[in-house]
Amino acid sequence: MSSSENDSHTTGDDDTEQTARERLLEAIHALSQPTKISVLAEMADCSDQGARNILSDFEELGIAEKAGENPLKYDKNEAYFRFRRGYELAQTHSDEELRAGIVDRWNKHQAWKQEFETEHPSTISIEQVHEEQGEEAVRELQEWSATYEALQDYIEALEQVRETKLILNFPATVGHREQVVQPNQFV
Repeated sequence: MSSSENDSHTTGDDDTEQTARERLLEAIHALSQPTKISVLAEMADCSDQGARNILSDFEELGIAEKAGENPLKYDKNEAYFRFRRGYELAQTHSDEELRAGIVDRWNKHQAWKQEFETEHPSTISIEQVHEEQGEEAVRELQEWSATYEALQDYIEALEQVRETKLILNFPATVGHREQVVQPNQFV
């Protein structure tokens, strides 16, 4: 590891030390579009070469993806971050809590679909909503988007819980021929 990858400094009011790797991970997490290495390096307060080395590692781990060659850009791998958010929810919520969270967010999602007359918040221009309906409508659109993302995270968490249960219920003997998964086992 280069010294730029190990450089740490205090951040915020809590005097916590963060490495360039941790700062770059935060920068990647905040991305909403492909971003040049130089910008990511600036966001993480590290050298371009240090960022390039770390981003290469992040790409191998599935955290970030190359999103252009000239200039070289990286974007976050949304699937990785969804998996992580789902994992954290699965660790802190019961099966029943996850189901309740899905139902709650699904109902809100359906109400917003009717209100905005479209299937998904990404199909709506924030600028147009702001111009035609004002700040309150923009806040509702942002809330819908956040609710939709949370819905996806809860679904991911429930799928992880189900996969874990399936693995734990798998017969230990190789020659065992009983049906492992029963219909409606997890419903």
